[in-house]
Amino acid sequence: MAEARGALYAKLAIPLVLLFFAAGVVVADRGLSTLRLDLTEERRFTLSPVTKEILAGLDEPVALRLYVSSRLTDVNPALAAHAARVKALLREIEDLAGANLGLEVIDPLPFSAAEDLALSEGLPSLRLGRGAAEQLYFGLTGRNAVDQLRRIDFFSPERAAFLEYDLAALLSALARPVRPRVGLLSSLPLDGNPILRQPPQTLLDLIHPHFDLTDLALAGGSVPDDISVIMLVQPKDLSLAEAYALDQFVLRGGRLLLFIDPYSEQEALMAAQMRLPPRPPNFDAFDPLLTAWGLRLPAGQVVADRLSAREVEVSSQGRRVPTDYVVWLAMRQSEMAEDEPVVARIAPLNLNTAGRLLHRDEAESSLVPLVWTSTEAEALPIERLAVNGDPTELLADYRPGGSALTLAARLGGRADSAFPDGPPPSLLESLGEWGDDLAARHLGQSRAGLDIIAVADSDLLYDASYITMRQGTPIPLAGNADFVINALESLSGVPLLGSLRGRGLKERPFTVIEDLRREAELTFRQRELALIRRIEETQQEIGDIEERRDGGLVLTQPQREAMAALRDQQRIARSELRDVQRGLRAELDRLVRQVQLINILAVPLLVAALGILVLLVRRRRALGGAARLRGRG
Repeated sequence: MAEARGALYAKLAIPLVLLFFAAGVVVADRGLSTLRLDLTEERRFTLSPVTKEILAGLDEPVALRLYVSSRLTDVNPALAAHAARVKALLREIEDLAGANLGLEVIDPLPFSAAEDLALSEGLPSLRLGRGAAEQLYFGLTGRNAVDQLRRIDFFSPERAAFLEYDLAALLSALARPVRPRVGLLSSLPLDGNPILRQPPQTLLDLIHPHFDLTDLALAGGSVPDDISVIMLVQPKDLSLAEAYALDQFVLRGGRLLLFIDPYSEQEALMAAQMRLPPRPPNFDAFDPLLTAWGLRLPAGQVVADRLSAREVEVSSQGRRVPTDYVVWLAMRQSEMAEDEPVVARIAPLNLNTAGRLLHRDEAESSLVPLVWTSTEAEALPIERLAVNGDPTELLADYRPGGSALTLAARLGGRADSAFPDGPPPSLLESLGEWGDDLAARHLGQSRAGLDIIAVADSDLLYDASYITMRQGTPIPLAGNADFVINALESLSGVPLLGSLRGRGLKERPFTVIEDLRREAELTFRQRELALIRRIEETQQEIGDIEERRDGGLVLTQPQREAMAALRDQQRIARSELRDVQRGLRAELDRLVRQVQLINILAVPLLVAALGILVLLVRRRRALGGAARLRGRG
């Protein structure tokens, strides 16, 4: 009887297990589908406190429409997986926002009312595949209570790491119907350069959703009252009216974002294109303002830093070889102020031929460094640079300076006017009766504390320094745009999205390999340059001998012997140069293999050692137990 009952239980066990498994799957699908466990170091798949703060601050309804074509699944499975993540994140935002945010997911089928709605909101369509006729959509639109429209035209998988930032930026713009007005005063053509055939810089497109960016005209000696922040780029050849307007704006509590560059590569390129010699920028009208604020930019100097140098390819003896360009810097988070939100999580920050900032000891202002070099940096005269300079020679001649140099800083405290006697007489004369009002409003010292963010570089604003294009989409390789927008947000007092902007640019350098590579390259580059110079000197001596033939067509015996000796020297030097170039590659490969081997074997060897240790302990215990048993017997 018991055996029959056991057999019945055995027959029922498998169906019951399958039933419980199916019930568990259904319950998990319905009740646990929204639960997620984010184990990434940056909590990349968890809504950040900044996004939650924006959602909590929604005082009026916001309507979101996600347009995603169902055909995406068939056309591009990878894009469909990205669409699923976008939907999930938007659902999470909707749940957290409550009644003030509504989300509608729309499938805009061809020739449908939904497609007409997408087109009316300005959403562009996609055509995937060759000869594809069907229009597909994968974008988002949002409207606030005053019917302002913001949209994300396309959720590119290339920007998957920036998804939460893109959504938070859209919601932040909708929550603030009136954008802060930022005045742009620039001597560089950020909005496009027909001479160099450059389109408008991507940075402007990234600024516009957050700020009302407008070009400034300061011929009247004053700044419009609705300007809260001025973005001043390469203030060269300023007029007295412009300099006075900037002086009074800052003293009245206006905020300034300053990019001032002792050597602008963009200006050098424009000069070369027009076949003009490059000339140093003329900051004569602006220098008195810097002096009044307690800031100094050493003229004719750029910063070189071997430890922050970016790698470029150069031509050496007919070969393309990688080398560190010591005046093109990629600043790491360790070289930024960790307690300043302006530089939060933006590393790397790419700078090209930047200058250095100094604080005047006698100034009443205060200077807080935001970005600085390593202690090995040195200041180079710009005469050693050219648009197509030799990075190999700069590296070989590099000499560590011994102290960190400030590249970007924030100025606070108080300052006096750069115009202690009031507005310039020529300005008052040009304004006529309006000049009396300008003179009456003159300030001799700051009314409130200064708030100036200064950067000793302007090339960082250009796409070439930090952006690459992938399938027509600009992808940032560094946090240059994030830094600029962070600075504008900090100066204008709007919520800082900096912690989100840097989420997709987590810096994970192989520091050990990189340091070893730099040391090896410096040694080999110095030897390489010495050999190249020896070859060039030998070639010059051969040329001199060929010119000194004493008017004859045939060389004399001493000349032939000297020529043969020089050619032997040249052949030996070229052979040594090839050995050095091969040796550099071999040394770098050896270093990489060595570090990789240590990383690969370290954990298995540690586990094996622990296993052997446990085995020995157990064996010892077993032998001890056996001995005790034998003793009892």
